[in-house]
Amino acid sequence: MSDPGIKLAYPLVSNADVRNGGAMSSKALDQLSDLLGAELPNGLDSLVDSDAAKLVELIQGAIESQQAEVERAEKDLIRNIPAPFRGPVKRILR
Repeated sequence: MSDPGIKLAYPLVSNADVRNGGAMSSKALDQLSDLLGAELPNGLDSLVDSDAAKLVELIQGAIESQQAEVERAEKDLIRNIPAPFRGPVKRILR
């Protein structure tokens, strides 16, 4: 079915390969699901553990970056509010 003259950058993984241990372990699946806070989308369960670990690392980095940006934005916002109103605004934001 494939043209012998075509070379793939990434080898294709068959369902048999996945069933024979090429897929992510249940631990990696659970870790990724917990990190996302939801059920995994279709297809992610076929990632190998090393790719899943990279994905977890990237998502964790994005979450940490987002949290830092939100904290910075909150501090910038509070700085622009008159002093008597800062306490109530902080309580509302949290």
